[in-house]
Parts: sequence; structure tokens; C-alpha cells
Amino acid sequence: MTTPSDMDDVRNALRLGWYLAELRGRMMLPQTTLATTTAVPYRLPLGSERTPGELEIQDEAIVVNMVAKLGVDFDRPLSYEPRNARGKCSARLTQLDKAIHFASQAKKGSAREDLARFLFAWDEKIQDVLVATSSAHAAAYVVGRGFAEVLWCPDMSRAPLGSPKDRGLVLGKARRDDLRRYMDRLSEYFDPLVVPAVLVSLDAWADVIQRGDWASDEVAMAALPRQSAVWHDLVLAERSPQSLLSNRPRNIARYRYSVLPVLGKFLPQILLGGAFLVLLAIGGFVISRGEFGKPGSAGSSTFIGLLATVLGLLGVTTAGATARLKSVSTGVIEKMRLAIDADVISTAATELPELKHATLVRFAPRLAGRQRYSALK
Repeated sequence: MTTPSDMDDVRNALRLGWYLAELRGRMMLPQTTLATTTAVPYRLPLGSERTPGELEIQDEAIVVNMVAKLGVDFDRPLSYEPRNARGKCSARLTQLDKAIHFASQAKKGSAREDLARFLFAWDEKIQDVLVATSSAHAAAYVVGRGFAEVLWCPDMSRAPLGSPKDRGLVLGKARRDDLRRYMDRLSEYFDPLVVPAVLVSLDAWADVIQRGDWASDEVAMAALPRQSAVWHDLVLAERSPQSLLSNRPRNIARYRYSVLPVLGKFLPQILLGGAFLVLLAIGGFVISRGEFGKPGSAGSSTFIGLLATVLGLLGVTTAGATARLKSVSTGVIEKMRLAIDADVISTAATELPELKHATLVRFAPRLAGRQRYSALK
């Protein structure tokens, strides 16, 4: 597959959308702190060992870098600001971030309101400019932000751990339809298995949230970061979808029943191919036996000659028919392999919380829509 010429810009837009949403979420959290102490002084931490304050600084650095690359670090004022506002939007973001952290407890709410208003106006202008520049860049920005907001939506600040109910809006049907449409626009920029994997898992989470079927808020909120990490790695192309299985070989056996529903989607092609092979075998038998059942007889030669003449008039040769049959069969097999891979990887990419009243049916057909559940009695 040919790599699009603007692949780097699309990936930068995906990163900007994701990290802008993540940065906003971190800055809106009541318990966010800039403390960067670790248990062991000067120990170099891994990603999961970094403090919330360190991760917030990292997110801000990524956002500042991405807006510069995409040309959306605008000069102020933005739409709501007074005309005498000056400076770059990235500088204003840093200023508002510091205002939140250094404000007194009584003034933190007002500081967060200032941040929310600024980011709303900046996001509005970013989308306007990207749409005017490239629909792919605009779609990538929205996709990155849309998937990140499932975890980092602003409603998270209403409770210490957030609540799955707060995700109702960002997992609503209209929003998921938008993300599906944008992902389809970007299909040439992704591995073919990424789009079904992230959309199936998104629908699965929406189904759980709409049912209110998680065991507890704490259990659900523990599973959501794991799911968000999968979306992050797949959407930002930091991990191949095949690695979801190659890193966990048991998953191949675990999801082996996914083959049967996928094969059902190719039933017409399988039946037509089988019928063609049967007819080919019958034709070979008839030709070998001849009209009167005597190989090499005059009737047999006459029949073979007549058949060759008819096929020649139709432009059909033995070599051509063989090549065409090989091409068609190879295409069908490749499509079946891709469909089976997409079905298996879509399941592996879904990290659901423990449920109260339902059990996930792993071998249900997922390419057609949501994952299925069977109620426990």
C-alpha cells in the first residue's frame, strides 16, 4: 500500500487531538499537582511511574510541539478575548496552567473555568483552519481528541475517580457515528485492522455504559484506562494491531471460534467456488470418457474439438482460465484472512470491566456491529 504524502501531518494531527484532550483532563482534575518527587531520588521512571504533574508537563510539551508543526499556534486574541490580548496561544496555555496550580483553593474553580473557555475557543479555531487546509487533517484531529475524551472528558472533575455515567455523552450514538465516519475517511492512513478494532471496542464500551451493567464504578474506572491505552497505541500508530495477539499467544486459541461466523460472511463465494470445482471435475470426467465412454474414440475427439472451438470463439484458453481461477481464489482467501484477523483482533482490543448481569460472548460476529452479551440466570 502506498504511503500518503501527508502521512506525517495526519499523525501529528492525531497526536495533537489526543494530547490536547488529555492535557485538558489532567488540568481539570482537582487532585492534580506539579509535584515530581519519586520514592527513590534520581531514579529514572518509566511512563507508569511518572507523577500526574510530570505527565501533565509532558502532555503540554507535546501539544506545544504539535501546534507549531501544524501551524495552529495562533496569535491572540481568540474569538472571546479582548482586542488587546497578545502572544501565542501556546504561551497562554502555559499561563493558564500555572494559574490553576498556584491559585488558592477558593480560586481554582475560576481558574479552571478560564482554561475551559480558552481551550474551547482555541479548539474551534483549530478545527476551522484544519478543515480549510485538509479534510484528512481535520478528521485526524477530531479522531484523536474523540477517543481520548472517553477517558479524559471534563466531567471527570466532578468526582475523585470519575464515574462511568459521565461517559454517556462522549459515548453517545451521534458522537460514535461521527468518529466512525472520520475513521472511514482516514482508512488509507491506518493499518486495515486498526479501524475495526477501535470501533468495535468503542461500541462495546457504549453498550456497557448504556446498560449500566458494570460491577462498580471503581471496577469500571480501572478498566477504562486499560482500554484507553489500547486506543492510544492503535490510533496514534504506536503499536501494530497484530501485536495484540503476538504478545499474547494464548489469545489465538482463545478466539479460535471467531473463524466460524466470519466464514459465514463468505458463504456465497465458498458455495460458488465449490460448485465450480464440481463442474470442473464432471467436465474432466466426461472429456476423459468421451461421448460413448471410450477414451480416444471419434465421438470423444469430436466432443473435445467442438468444446475447444466454442471456448476459442469465447476467447477462453486453458492458461487464461487457470490464471483467472487462481486470481479469484487468492483474492477470496486474502479477504477471508483479513476478516478473520479483524474479528479476532477486535476482540483482543476490547478491555471491558467486570459485568454484573451479562457475560461477553467472545465468538459472536463483531464486524457487523456491537459485541453480544448473554444474560446470566
